[in-house]
Amino acid sequence: MKRWILPLWILVALPLMAATPLKDPTRPPGRLTSTAGGSGQAGAATNLVLQQVIVNGSESLAIISGKQLRRGEKIRGYTVGKISTNQVELIRGEKRVQLTLFKSVKQTSK
Repeated sequence: MKRWILPLWILVALPLMAATPLKDPTRPPGRLTSTAGGSGQAGAATNLVLQQVIVNGSESLAIISGKQLRRGEKIRGYTVGKISTNQVELIRGEKRVQLTLFKSVKQTSK
């Protein structure tokens, strides 16, 4: 009877463990993945996350919320403007939103 307890427990526990989503341990916290220029509320309104920027000579590519985009392409009604090494400008009419990879770090003297 004892030899059936462990296999039975495994059969019951496996579906419960599989239902739990896995987290990427290397992913930075959400507050570090993107920020918007200005008050920060514009970035919250777009719900877009700048994940990566690739600049190779005159070619620039941005990964925004899992989608590869070049200058002039659209995502959720925004047109991709300037792509630099640390940020991407999104444009919708007169509205401009800056998505950045990392917040600026200011070094203070010791």
